[in-house]
Amino acid sequence: GDIYYRNFRIKEGSRFNELILKIRNAEMLVDDLSDNPESFLRNKFNIPFPYMEGLFAPETYFYKSGDLVSDILGRAYKAQMSHLKTAWSGRSIGLPYKDKYELLILASIVEKEGNEKSKIASVFLRRLLLGMKLQTDPTVIFAMGIAYNGNIKRKDLLMEHPYNTYFINGLPPGPISFPSKSSIASSSFLDDQSYLYFVAKGDGTHYFSSSYEEHIQAVKKYQLKSK
Repeated sequence: GDIYYRNFRIKEGSRFNELILKIRNAEMLVDDLSDNPESFLRNKFNIPFPYMEGLFAPETYFYKSGDLVSDILGRAYKAQMSHLKTAWSGRSIGLPYKDKYELLILASIVEKEGNEKSKIASVFLRRLLLGMKLQTDPTVIFAMGIAYNGNIKRKDLLMEHPYNTYFINGLPPGPISFPSKSSIASSSFLDDQSYLYFVAKGDGTHYFSSSYEEHIQAVKKYQLKSK
């Protein structure tokens, strides 16, 4: 009479199409999604947002044999909306967001940039407040889609695309990944530093700087030294 529970994990920073492919192949789950999962989920859970990216909390979900795929996704959607509501209600004053969906968009970018989430989020928030372009590589990779082969070239940075933050001003129209609870929380808070730039040091951390001149020196030190 004991019930055996399995687990399904939604990975931080993953994409909607990846999630659907993975969950439809999960052991002992019943796939009740239609041929158009996006439309099915939007109708079933009354999802008001324009895109599915970012809307499902990257956590581990336990289930038993015979449970529905949509049950897991419904729990993930509810959890993400709870994280977003909490962050939105406790956000710093004066953040450059029109609504909580924009907070989710930035959180999805922060998720893809690195582990120093509070610092990274605050850099992007300061850039938005100053009218600077975000110029973040993960949005370029998202825009490139299957054309991305591990390298970003100068022509890619110049690409006219609504998700290319080297081309557009402000935020892209939607999230680019499933952000974790910590990324959402970090994107609701502006620290008291003055950093406007950061560059990867190659060890999983970043060097943060307040001036463009300092940033250029950091790029030379950490990015160009190995080339």
